[in-house]
Amino acid sequence: MLALAATAGISLVVPAAAQAAPAGTVGASLMLTKTYEYGPVPGRTVSETLTCSPTGGTHPNAARACEELARVEADFDSLGSKEGADQCKGPYNEYLPVEVTAHGIWGHEPVDYRASFPNSCWLSATTGSIFQF
Repeated sequence: MLALAATAGISLVVPAAAQAAPAGTVGASLMLTKTYEYGPVPGRTVSETLTCSPTGGTHPNAARACEELARVEADFDSLGSKEGADQCKGPYNEYLPVEVTAHGIWGHEPVDYRASFPNSCWLSATTGSIFQF
């Protein structure tokens, strides 16, 4: 989408991405990683990028991830429910540790998050869609 401005009979076309973000939005650029301790390829790491305002990056569900982060002002520890992780205990949710990191900028603040979870179920229950890739 393009914005059109006219001044003294001169037209200026400005790409929409160059326009100011709506009030109340926060720009963000994050590198998200997941490392699996066990599995077919122990130590396997996968990474995605996430940008917010405007939404983008390589994250498969960037819009939802940005909404979840905005709701908690990028406080990763406030994303999910520890009680919800209770469903991740038991015989069908074995111990397959996964470590995640998020590095970058949220608004004007640096982000440096690192956490380990007993399995992918626990990770999803406590961090929402942020690391679902």
